[in-house]
Amino acid sequence: MESSFSSHTRHRRRIPRDPPSITTAVELVARIVAPTTILLALLYYIGWVRTDAIYRSFGIHESMLKFSVQEYLMRGVQAAYRFLRDLLLISLFAYIGHWILQRGLLKVSSSIRDRLGPLIIRLIGIVGIALFILSFSRLQLHVPALQCNWFPPLAFTSGVALAAYAFHLYTLASSTQGAPSTIRMTDALRRTTLAIAFILITLGVFWCASTYADEKGQERAQAIFSQPSQLTAVVLYSQDSLVINVPGIQETKLTAPDAFYRYTYTGLRFLIRSAGKYFLVSHLWPSQTTQVIVILDNDQIRLETTLH
Repeated sequence: MESSFSSHTRHRRRIPRDPPSITTAVELVARIVAPTTILLALLYYIGWVRTDAIYRSFGIHESMLKFSVQEYLMRGVQAAYRFLRDLLLISLFAYIGHWILQRGLLKVSSSIRDRLGPLIIRLIGIVGIALFILSFSRLQLHVPALQCNWFPPLAFTSGVALAAYAFHLYTLASSTQGAPSTIRMTDALRRTTLAIAFILITLGVFWCASTYADEKGQERAQAIFSQPSQLTAVVLYSQDSLVINVPGIQETKLTAPDAFYRYTYTGLRFLIRSAGKYFLVSHLWPSQTTQVIVILDNDQIRLETTLH
């Protein structure tokens, strides 16, 4: 019995193992990048792009703000509701379409299914490839509908998804009729293709998110430009003269001998505070001036809000 067990153990140890393949590597990467990680990265990216779009309109580079990861995530959460809602609805409709196609093919006879199935797969694949190509060549086609900023990312993402779906259906259909070696080869190719398609679709979703966030940022900036009175009015106190030569800002020197702050500045509106700095504009902005004033936040200045 002992010798039998030892012989069996030795026999098991001699079983060769297949070396790691590119399929295994790609699938491993796709599994490591969990949906939660992708969602957090998406929220951060939306927050970053929207913030950059807003303050780029004021001439403020994003690096001057130095927002933290948490701040970008919070800004992304505030802005991403509609985008995530639409993304979930598209995913739901895609699943419903797959279910309808599957149920419909099961209800017809096998002869009709054998003729209709390949036609549907080819049609889905052709549409997917066409959308993928159009996402990169729309500028050469003078068609107004293709000039929308949303078309390239949507065409790219949906094109990759449809092409991958057609390839998935094709390999499933061929595997039921092929030889064992063909089935193994097709299955490996299918898993690799779907893993790569997952990565491309993720990139496409981020491309769509970038377009969405940039538009939302520009809309917010335009709203501030059209109604600057919505910005909070502030009065700035300082120990020393800040020499702010901007139209609409009035400097007043305080004469009280025991005053801690010697100068006040009125006619200012608050834009944002970040990275230990106040970003302020004149109340005449942007009609008579487009300057943004950057004031370091320290114990030598004080900021007060006013109603006007």
